[in-house]
Amino acid sequence: MAAPDAPPVAAGRDLPSSLEQSAAFVGDAFPSIHFLDQASRMAIAHSKNDKIRDFAEHVAQDETSVGNSLMHWVRTGGAGAADETSSSNRLAIRIKPPRMLASQANFLQHLSGLQGRDFDVMYVSIEKDALQNLASVYELYVRNGLDPGLQAIATRELPEVKHLISVLASL
Repeated sequence: MAAPDAPPVAAGRDLPSSLEQSAAFVGDAFPSIHFLDQASRMAIAHSKNDKIRDFAEHVAQDETSVGNSLMHWVRTGGAGAADETSSSNRLAIRIKPPRMLASQANFLQHLSGLQGRDFDVMYVSIEKDALQNLASVYELYVRNGLDPGLQAIATRELPEVKHLISVLASL
């Protein structure tokens, strides 16, 4: 599900590298988190398959929680932001309001027109792609991330995302 869309991060040359890196992480992670949440809510409402609906409910709850954690981080300026800039709101100003990428919105549009087995097959496929993308974002931040709060989120969520990918294989 690689998309040519630019992530919703405003490049700020005057940001310290750790804040710029953190803003990039949020900008890369949040569209996938939001997409997973929205696609799962659609599956809860439209899938006739109990296993898919149960899976979707779990994903929607988890991604809502993670999305809330990331938005709290943005609203508070992130851990250490006040130490690195004169304004703890400086980072929040650099991140545009989170939104899905255009390709993700197109996938949701397509999914909304499907029913039955066609819906379920497409849902599983797009969830797998989005989860793999999110796992890559988390893995990179676990290895190289500088912000302790975001590092904790990525470290906590990476095993869960990998687990969800494996669960998809059984659906």
